[in-house]
Amino acid sequence: MNALRLFIFAALSGLLISATSAFALDRFVSSGADKLVIKGYATTSYFSDGTPKQGSAAHTVTWKGVNWRFATAADAVKFKANPSAFAPQFGAYCTGGLSQRHVVTGNPKIWRMHKGKLYLFFARAGAKRFDRDPEGTIAKASAFWKTLDVKDR
Repeated sequence: MNALRLFIFAALSGLLISATSAFALDRFVSSGADKLVIKGYATTSYFSDGTPKQGSAAHTVTWKGVNWRFATAADAVKFKANPSAFAPQFGAYCTGGLSQRHVVTGNPKIWRMHKGKLYLFFARAGAKRFDRDPEGTIAKASAFWKTLDVKDR
């Protein structure tokens, strides 16, 4: 799928949120009734294993009003000690989308690490653009992120 078709798909799927919306954006995108961040993947696994691993309901931590799952109790403890060190940047929204001034949910299976921070993307094309200019993409995403009405729970 090319980038335009992905954009249209996201818009029609309700995954794209208008920057002019009258509502506040949640600090972390979450899914389901249990408010799972990154669809229940263990955010610590990106850092320790270099790959996303599904977390367990037995090892859940609530932080910033959403639930984070971990593969082990030790990983949950590690997260509790310094959650902001492991949390995905831009609230798990797509870094590439934000750099292009739109809000799209990030996919936990499409990610990049840069300078010790985790970035998620909606599509592989966004991750590839990030690879070409991570600093520029982050700067553009950050500038747009600062204009959004982001609320902590």
